[in-house]
Parts: sequence; C-alpha cells; structure tokens
Amino acid sequence: MQENCDRVEHPPDTYKTATWNQQLVNLPAVVRCRILSFLEWENRILAGQVIPSWHNELHASFSWAFVEFNNWAIGLPDGFNSAFIEEGKQQQKCIEEFGKYFQHVTIALSVFDVQENSHGVQLLNKLSQCCPSLKSLRIYHEFMFCTFEGKWEDYLLPLKNLCKKSLRHVELCSLDDCPRNIETKNCKFFEVMQEVSMCERVNVLEFTLHSYCHRPVKGLSPFNSLHTLKAEHSSISTAILQDLSQQNLKHVYLVRDQNTEGWTSGKTPIRWYDIKPRRDLEVHLIFDEIRVGLNDFAANPFLVSITLRKVPNALSRDVLRNIAALYANSLQTFAHLSMLHPTLPPYDDMESLPCDYYYFASQCRNLRTFVAGIPLPCEAVWCLAMKADKLQNLHVQKGQLLYNYRVCLPVPSTIREGGGILDSEPCLSKEVSHWMGFSWVPLTEEELCEKTDRLLHF
Repeated sequence: MQENCDRVEHPPDTYKTATWNQQLVNLPAVVRCRILSFLEWENRILAGQVIPSWHNELHASFSWAFVEFNNWAIGLPDGFNSAFIEEGKQQQKCIEEFGKYFQHVTIALSVFDVQENSHGVQLLNKLSQCCPSLKSLRIYHEFMFCTFEGKWEDYLLPLKNLCKKSLRHVELCSLDDCPRNIETKNCKFFEVMQEVSMCERVNVLEFTLHSYCHRPVKGLSPFNSLHTLKAEHSSISTAILQDLSQQNLKHVYLVRDQNTEGWTSGKTPIRWYDIKPRRDLEVHLIFDEIRVGLNDFAANPFLVSITLRKVPNALSRDVLRNIAALYANSLQTFAHLSMLHPTLPPYDDMESLPCDYYYFASQCRNLRTFVAGIPLPCEAVWCLAMKADKLQNLHVQKGQLLYNYRVCLPVPSTIREGGGILDSEPCLSKEVSHWMGFSWVPLTEEELCEKTDRLLHF
C-alpha cells in the first residue's frame, strides 16, 4: 500500500525531472558546449558523466576554450594533505585528456618551492606537453615567488616551449619583490627572461599590491609586446612610460595604497606631457585604502579612469571640482566604490552634493561610466543622469541611496518629468530612465562587486 501511495504522490516531480532532462538532451550541440564552458573544470567532467548524451561535448574545443585552475596541486610532495594529492591527480588527468582543446588558461601558482620537482615547474611542463592549441596564459604567482632564483629557468622554459607552438599572449600577475642585479640595478628575474627570449612574449605585467616591498620596475625595455602594466604609482617614472609607450603599451594602471604612501615623498612627478606614445595611451588611477586630497591629481592628458576604494577620509568638494577641471576632456570612468569606515560620509558636504555632481557632469564631457557603492542622496544621481550627455553606465548600489535627504539643487525640481520629490526607488528609476534613454534600476551589492572587479583589473 505504501509503495502505491508513493507512486501517486511523486509523479509530478518525476515528470518535471524527465522534462528537464529531455530539454537538456535536445539542446543543439553548440549550446551544450557553451553551457559547459561556464562551469568549473570539475563540473564540466561531472556533467558529461551525469548526462551521457553530453559526453561527446566534452571532446569539443568550444567546451574547453576557457579554463581556470585556481588551486593547482600537481606534483605536491608526500608530506601534503592526501586530499590535495588526489586533487593534483585529477587535474593532471584533466589536462592529459582535454588539454588539446585548451585555448585560454588561467592558473594560480599556489605552491612554488625550491625542490627539484617543483609543483610550479611540473604544472607548466604538463601544459607544455598537452596543450598544442593554447593561445593565452595568465599566471598568478604566490608571495615571494621571485626570490627562488634557482628555479627561474625551469619555470620559463616550458613557457618558451608553449610559445614555439601556439601561445601568443602571456600575462604575469601578482609579481612580488624581485632581487636586483647589483651592477645593472635591473630586476634579475627580467634579465633571465631576456636570456631565454621570453620578454617579447609577455603582454601583461601586474605587480602585487598590498605589500611593503618596493618592486623594481626598471629594465622593462625588452618587453616590446607589453600592452598592459599595473604597478604602484611610486615605482613608475617618466622614462619608463616614454620607453614602453613608444612600443606597444596601451593601458597603465597606477595604484596608490597605504603601504606605498611613504614612497611618494621626494619622488619626481611623472611629466605626462613629455610622453609621446606611438599609439593611444590610457592611464587608470586607483586609490586603495589611502587618503585622497587635492595634491594627488596632476594634469594628465591620458587619464581615462579614477577608482576610489576604501577611502579613509571624506572628499572635499574641491577634490571633485579639481578632477573635473583637470580631466574634462579625457575622463571616461569615475568610481567611488567604498569607504574604509562605513559610518563616515563619503563627502564633507553631502547637502551640496547634487550641485557638485551637476558641475562634475557638465565639465567631464566624455564621462561614460559612473559607479558608486557609497551613500548618495538620490538627487545627486538624478543630476548626474540629467547633465552627463555621454553617460552610458550609471551603477549605484540600491541599499546606499538616501531618500528624503535635505539637499541643495542646482535646478528647480519642477523640471522633473513627474515633478515633486524623489522619495522612493520607483520615482528615481523613472526619472533616471527618462534621461538615460533606457530602463534604469540601481544594482544589488553582488552586481556592483562584478563591476568593481572589472574596474580594478582583477
């Protein structure tokens, strides 16, 4: 009797499951490959095992065009946890079976030691052996990687072998303190790269942030294919930028944080107008957990974006107006993401912020993206949308909007489409949508985080 009752009670769920499985089976092969490409590498293999009809899609280049390994474990010594050893075996099996389809790979060298069979060397050798179609490789390095001088050539040779096959784009990220050559004063690691002819293969160099070690960024001339450089503001000079911009440099991310604040004292400012780039140069300023004031900004015809993150002080209206005056023709993106102390107001004069934003938008004639994860009076958002003629992306956090806030307005509120006050999210969305020309809504915190990652070049 109970068995019969179960049959009567569960058919709806069974029917739904069967329908869902049938829909997955009937999808075109190219769609199934596209779905697989969004999964983690383990889940792609699991999907091919759970849905037998999807097994063939595992052996297709579309399914493995982009692969990311965040926790490499190949070649770990016996002393490590057995779970990591098993994970390393699975990773190795994945590369051996599907590596021939890999085109774009991101890896994190979480373990790089001075042992003869270094984990980092083994994983790169495996890619070199099994990935004949690899086009781009992004490598995140662990802390103090560059101090292992004895392993540099072993590390670079597999990269060189990949470049001989199909690898055309190499990104070296999270590089930490590099020992200097006493005679040349250049980075030893870069000199070894030059000896094995790897410098010209590197397209992106990104130095570790949040470290107290000063990175030597001299000797970058051999990187004639470099188009993106991210480093602390204090470690870059006019000569370096002029040299690289005469080659292929396109994007420069200059970061100021609390760890490098003391290095800027006495440093010769970059003479931006002395730089004559061979191609269009774009400079991005990032302020991370550091006070921001008037003296932090200088005339720069190449500056296209400013990002403020975890700022410990309230900005004065003079800073905002100074930015608008200096970068009126070049600034395309402005992001004020967060405050170090959430209870601190982001601006020292919140009541006049609509007027300041109105002026800011009117001066920055090429402003296309504005991102804010800070408390803002809704009238300030409305003024931005109304006055910034070329604004295409206005991203503000839903939970940070301030309604019924006593503010000063630069224009009468009667010019609003509906008139009256902005006392709710629907009212603000309607007014902003009117000026933006499309349906606009504020973002959730998760959605804003995605925008943050792209702005900070993570």
